[in-house]
Amino acid sequence: MPSFDAGEAPRRSTSSLDDVRNARARLDVDDSRFRWRGHTRFIVYGIDALIVCLLGFGCTRRDDLIVWKADAPSPDGRWLATADTAQNGGFGSGDIFTTVHLRNTQGKPFSVDVLGIDSQGPIPHPYVLDNVANKGGSINLTITWASPSRLNIGYTSKAGTIVTLQMVKYAGIDIIVDAAAENISAVDSHS
Repeated sequence: MPSFDAGEAPRRSTSSLDDVRNARARLDVDDSRFRWRGHTRFIVYGIDALIVCLLGFGCTRRDDLIVWKADAPSPDGRWLATADTAQNGGFGSGDIFTTVHLRNTQGKPFSVDVLGIDSQGPIPHPYVLDNVANKGGSINLTITWASPSRLNIGYTSKAGTIVTLQMVKYAGIDIIVDAAAENISAVDSHS
């Protein structure tokens, strides 16, 4: 190996051309390994693209998942209470979620969630917006106005029903929630 001082430029050796040829020869011998890496990269990118496509098709808007919807305007017409039930399904991600929203009809066009209930099924007509068969969602929810400042919400509480959000007052409106327990009749076979 040629030696040189730190102040002098390195000299080119004539063997560098031979080194390049030897390196290419080694690459040609191991070419199958490098070609396999290219195929592996193609397979990995293909799998990534497939996952992105599946996620894109699997995701949808909440409005597309609604199986029941009902509106109740306040007696003075200033507020609109809307209840809806969304049913989401999939591999281990099935969910039925009922929400009650309040919207001021004379103000900005946005709604505020005042009640959220996560429940287990069944839904009589699953994955389809059907206000007759799916009335009340899976919990027989009802919304009524007792006065312009009092909203009554009733539902049937079943096993697996979880209240995830409950407001008691919003913009001067008292929100009364009544959860009636589901009647479960046990039959004693020894009687």
